Amino acid sequence: MSLAPTVVTSYGPVRGIVKDGVLEYLGIPYAEPPVGDLRFRHPLPPKPWTGVLDATRGGANCIQEKSRFSTGNNSEDCLYLNVFVPQAPSGKLPVMVWIHGGSFATGGTGRKSEDTEVLEYELGGFAKETGTIVVSINYRLNLFGFLNLHFLSDRFDMNCGLYDQLMALKFVHANVEAFGGDPDNITLFGQSAGGESVLSMLSSPLSRGLFQKAIVQSPPVNHVRTEEESRKVSLRYLRLLGIGRKRVEKVLNVSHRKVARANRLLLYSTILRGDIRCPFAPVVDGEFLFGKPVESLSKVSVPLLIGTAAHEADLFVGKRLRRLSDSITKSDFSGPVEDVVKTYKGPVRRYLFDYITPQMRKSHLRCCHASDLPILLGRPLKGICTKMDVTTLQVRRRMRALWKEFAYNGLDGLLSGEGLLNISFNEKE
Repeated sequence: MSLAPTVVTSYGPVRGIVKDGVLEYLGIPYAEPPVGDLRFRHPLPPKPWTGVLDATRGGANCIQEKSRFSTGNNSEDCLYLNVFVPQAPSGKLPVMVWIHGGSFATGGTGRKSEDTEVLEYELGGFAKETGTIVVSINYRLNLFGFLNLHFLSDRFDMNCGLYDQLMALKFVHANVEAFGGDPDNITLFGQSAGGESVLSMLSSPLSRGLFQKAIVQSPPVNHVRTEEESRKVSLRYLRLLGIGRKRVEKVLNVSHRKVARANRLLLYSTILRGDIRCPFAPVVDGEFLFGKPVESLSKVSVPLLIGTAAHEADLFVGKRLRRLSDSITKSDFSGPVEDVVKTYKGPVRRYLFDYITPQMRKSHLRCCHASDLPILLGRPLKGICTKMDVTTLQVRRRMRALWKEFAYNGLDGLLSGEGLLNISFNEKE
């Protein structure tokens, strides 16, 4: 691999690498590290750097517990983004900004572990095939990004994870032209908690003008919490940490080990209460969010492509509890997405992803939550898709063609028309 050309950003020059016909600029700081006095505070712009920033390897992922959905290489110093540029572009390219999922508690776009150069999301192939500049971002998670402690002390800001995403978008909008991108043609897209984050960005007046289109994949639409709901969750979490509400500032020094343990216990206790929503989630704070997405999207006119997998909840409840899975899929995914489509002011098209990989067929799984990620983005997922057969490659080409068409032309062209857009290559059973 050779070095990519130096690009001058508003904070300083960066130099990346060339990999398989793609210029990759990895681990670019878009904010000050949220540590020390900035822990639990809204992000600040990064300080300008002197010299050329080495952007040849990805950064760390934000603090999280170990689980089937988590990634390694964790640090509080995690507010970095990656830029993937097809080599020898012609003119200004459309830009696609990826927000990862993980229940607002896990996931990331940095290196998978400290001892590897492999990223959690290797998006060079997606950028090359779609002919777009792709940006992937990290944002603070769980306690650090989405627990509301502001009602106990103004030392803690609310919705830090959303403000991280906003800061990253501001960085992209201000600097992507230097990479060959069009700042007036930015598509924001994300899956699961990332999809819900996109809906939050659509809902917020703070993000106006920072992106022009949106793709929302499998969002848990109703998982945004009211202020009152968030307070109850926060008090439960403090009890799990062994911290009283009057001594909340002890959280400023809590260890990562205790955070991971409390995160797991909060998830278990939430499920035992019959609440299947993400314990950590955006909060209606009256500044970033003025209502839950379905309540706020009737005024939004950004072109939107939104959809779900056919059997989302199979990933969570297993292959035997089919009725329970279908019920949760309807109540938490497809039903709320229908509500968004009905209330949305702007041009909108709903899709259904219904492709079952050979690996899933062997496991007797249906098309479940996150099964679109290895197809669309090339991120291998154990038990769902770790290798590509001929038919799966066909589905990948179709999905990438649709996402590309949307990034270039919105809902015109391939995506024009009415009714459900079906993405399926399944054989009749």
